[in-house]
Amino acid sequence: MRRSKKKNQAIHLLHRITPVLPTAPSPLVKWSSFPFVLGPINGGLPWPTEYPELRKKEREFLVPLRSFYRWLPYSRSTYQDARAVITGCKHTDSEIPSSFRGIRAIIPENGVAPEKFRIK
Repeated sequence: MRRSKKKNQAIHLLHRITPVLPTAPSPLVKWSSFPFVLGPINGGLPWPTEYPELRKKEREFLVPLRSFYRWLPYSRSTYQDARAVITGCKHTDSEIPSSFRGIRAIIPENGVAPEKFRIK
């Protein structure tokens, strides 16, 4: 964390921008006294169970291990102590632990919000 050289400036929040591994826990939430915002967490949609051959073709062999991040150190505190979480889709938002009590924001990562545009 870098502090400003100017005396009148203060840190207002700590934002962990799109982690490389979206589910990676962060000890910074516990260590910092600043409000913490996580995201956008891009996650993704689950593979359709009807097409296992596509998952194999794409070499997505780690899919069954997707939820194991919950057992990593700081996983629980990352969400319990964060003030806000930004997700890229409704499915990813549904995977946020129920212990999270902060602000949720869904920002579509690669789509358009039809209510904002006139689609014919």
